[in-house]
Amino acid sequence: MFGSEHPPSDDEGSARKYDPVRVVHHTVEAINPTPGMDRKAAISKETVGAQRLWFGRVTCPPGYASAPHHHGEAETAGHMLSGDRCRIYFGENFEEYVDVRPGDYLMVPPWTPHIEVNMSDTEEGEFVTARSPDNIVTNLDVQANVDMDAPEVF
Repeated sequence: MFGSEHPPSDDEGSARKYDPVRVVHHTVEAINPTPGMDRKAAISKETVGAQRLWFGRVTCPPGYASAPHHHGEAETAGHMLSGDRCRIYFGENFEEYVDVRPGDYLMVPPWTPHIEVNMSDTEEGEFVTARSPDNIVTNLDVQANVDMDAPEVF
């Protein structure tokens, strides 16, 4: 067994019981989404009382470009399930980008402003996404002109 073989003790030295394992059969609308993006929480404070994790599905409609935003102190990991290609713009004036395709994994560091663009005009892009410590979304009041015709990145 990893770690301690016994549950941690409370302040009086009594053994504390483990929390139950839970299965979640549905998702709920996430709080404070970026306009136009569909974020649905499966594991969160609201659904299971998670204290340091948000896990759910994020859907990007065909041809959609998000507003510039960041996720505060949260580290964000994503896995693209379906769609054609999504592009993530970041960096100075959003001039850098990466392309994400189904099967790819993505890491967005804390405090990194970015824009998500579904490069397909016909297919929505769908991701499973995890954030820790929570689903922090800070929409930024900045204008960004991204080059949608920039070449694909492999």
